Amino acid sequence: MNLKVDSRKVEKGDVFLALKGVDSDGHDYIESAIKNGASKIIAEHGSYSVPTEIVEDTRKYLSDYLKEYYKEALQNVKIIGITGTNGKTTCAYLVHKEFNNIGIKASYIGTIGFYIDERIRNLNNTTPDLYELYAMIDESYRNGCSVVVMEVSSQGIAHKRVIDMEFDIALFTNLTQDHLDYHKTMENYALAKQQLFKQLKGKRTAIINYDDSYKDYYLLKENDNKTYGFTGGDYHIKDYSTSMSGTTFSFEYQNV
Repeated sequence: MNLKVDSRKVEKGDVFLALKGVDSDGHDYIESAIKNGASKIIAEHGSYSVPTEIVEDTRKYLSDYLKEYYKEALQNVKIIGITGTNGKTTCAYLVHKEFNNIGIKASYIGTIGFYIDERIRNLNNTTPDLYELYAMIDESYRNGCSVVVMEVSSQGIAHKRVIDMEFDIALFTNLTQDHLDYHKTMENYALAKQQLFKQLKGKRTAIINYDDSYKDYYLLKENDNKTYGFTGGDYHIKDYSTSMSGTTFSFEYQNV
């Protein structure tokens, strides 16, 4: 089926899926979608003039649909999710660059846009909505990428933009006071980010900042946890220096 979530893009014969967003509700645009030619409506409530399927959660329905639709890409691309208050843009962009430098083609999705080799386009959100993300993962795969490195924001998680998406590696940079207008408390903020580490495929790798006071939220027993930091961790940074040409550092791995 040809599934659309934007009523303005519906054409004759399309199926319209009504998604609830932060500022709008797709249910308010169902009649518009029908006028544009929608042959079926998938919604959480209501009765309409065309065949209608009522589901408990349209965003979960979309997730299941997209995972099947983009199955080939998802089976062949490793997805790395990076979260934290500060540093996730720099970290994600540099990780994607280093993969490319060693001959593993990788794309980047985040604050500064969508990159495959170079910027493809700007993005409205650090973590785009689910249907955009899956399309970009597929585009990355079609362009030869075997890795996608993406920023995962707490609001993106809270708004279900990555609902049920599976990650191969998750990385936590830090947690500082920010976005409390939305999350209200630091615990809520920490728990929102924790969800990323619950969405790893099987026992995959979680990389956590040992120096951060909120690290225990992300050291989940079901994951293969690796820590890094100046005060300790599996990767214990012993010293570093910075210059105009770059940063150099030395570290011990598990006290070796």
